[in-house]
Amino acid sequence: MVAIAGLQLCLSIGAKKVCLRTDSQLVAHQYRGDYEVREPSLVEYLNKMKQLTSQLQSFTVELVPRGESIQADALSRSTETNGEYVYQTDPPPQWMTEIISYETTAALPNEKTKARKV
Repeated sequence: MVAIAGLQLCLSIGAKKVCLRTDSQLVAHQYRGDYEVREPSLVEYLNKMKQLTSQLQSFTVELVPRGESIQADALSRSTETNGEYVYQTDPPPQWMTEIISYETTAALPNEKTKARKV
């Protein structure tokens, strides 16, 4: 699902040439046609990838060692809900985080000193 999410993101911003950097040998080799796809869900996945890549001028798949692609790791933490992708990012807490939390949920921090400051 991560490759599809990445392709959808690229297309949404108007990309014409895309290189998919993946640590998944299965994805890379199935897309290239080196491996036969038998599992019905993977056939569907591959068809969706090909449908999306057909909208690009150029598309390549590059196999990289696990952990070398920070962007791929971030996308791998995405989740799918009804075909829409929600990207989970955890921004670092800021001085206003607890205030915003209180304003939106009326929940005070557990620590008394922090609760008083809010």
